[in-house]
Amino acid sequence: MMDDRYDDHFKKLGERMKVIRRANGYSQRDVASMTGIHSVQISTYERGASMNLFTLLLLADALGVKAGVLLDGGEVTITKSVTI
Repeated sequence: MMDDRYDDHFKKLGERMKVIRRANGYSQRDVASMTGIHSVQISTYERGASMNLFTLLLLADALGVKAGVLLDGGEVTITKSVTI
């Protein structure tokens, strides 16, 4: 069972994850496909559910950011690759 004092940290992490996902133009299904995590669980994380370190690293990699950005915030440059 997670200590309630960490709830706010996970909510902020989820909010950052959602902002970065949307900035990249990804749907929750896109992230699910990239990570192997079900899209319902992606939604749960974005609403502030706790996650383990492996999941954090997996999501950060899929979103193209360092895990620290999801944990602490910071400025992020989003670059999209386009196939021509």
